[in-house]
Formats: sequence, structure tokens, C-alpha cells
Amino acid sequence: MSIEKSVSQYHNAMEPLASAEVDRQLQNLPQTTRESINKVDAIAYALNRLPAMYATTEEGWYWQQERAKESLTNLISQAASWGIKAAGRKAKVFTTPLKTEKVSEETLQKLRELLECEDVCMETLVDVVEEALLKVESRTLTRVSHINCQQTADLPELDKLLVR
Repeated sequence: MSIEKSVSQYHNAMEPLASAEVDRQLQNLPQTTRESINKVDAIAYALNRLPAMYATTEEGWYWQQERAKESLTNLISQAASWGIKAAGRKAKVFTTPLKTEKVSEETLQKLRELLECEDVCMETLVDVVEEALLKVESRTLTRVSHINCQQTADLPELDKLLVR
């Protein structure tokens, strides 16, 4: 069975909270222990023990995050601890990492600089790139037309045609 992948229009507000808590707890561990733990595995383990809190709007996203911070802080902390312990055991049955299709914030920032457009985000990316390409195409056509006009004006035959 094939599952079509697309840009998600809903997000689990619990993900950054679990990730931040795993990061916080890892910082309290000795460096050698910290380096031996697969952070992604720890976060996934923690998330599998936390309630999903999905949102489809920016307001809903922030509301869900605040709700989780107010009522689930202890559970998030406990789940992160469990995740770190489980990731430290290294008894993984499956080892091929998932392919990621998300555009990183770093990539978006490079595009903002390249396109000279601070409004670039995942929702506007296609429109901004399309607009930039149209501008380039328009400038190229204008330059080609200008060059063709200059070349045509330099032809002696044109002068003869214009005189008649």
C-alpha cells in the first residue's frame, strides 16, 4: 500500500516540547554519555508516551503548547527521561532512518537571502520562487530584445530599407 506524502497542514504541538526537554536533560549528563545517546530515538520514545496535541492554525498551535506546559510538564519530563534511558540501551531492531522531506530553517534563511525576500516560509515558498523566476525571465527577455534592437540598428541594409 502506498501512502502519499505531502506537506502537513497539521502539527503535533507536543513535538518541540518533548525535544526541548530531551535536550535539557541530555545537557545534565556527562559528555560521553550524551554522545552515546541517539537524541532522535529518545524524542520518538518520549512522544510515543505522551498525548498527541495537534493543531491546524497558528493560534491553535500556541494554545496547545500553553495547555501542555500548564498541565503536562511533569509527564513530559518523565517521558523524556524514559526516552533517554531507552535510547541508551541501543537494542534497536530497526536501523534504517526515515528520510526527511522537511526544509530546514537554515535552508529557508538561505532562500530568503538569495531571493531578497524575508517573507519566505513553507507556505509561501512556491509563490516566492515562481515570482522570482518570472522576474528573471522578464529581465532576460528585455535584455535580449535590447540586444536584438541594437544589432538590427547596426545593419547597413536596414538603413536602405528605411530610406525607401
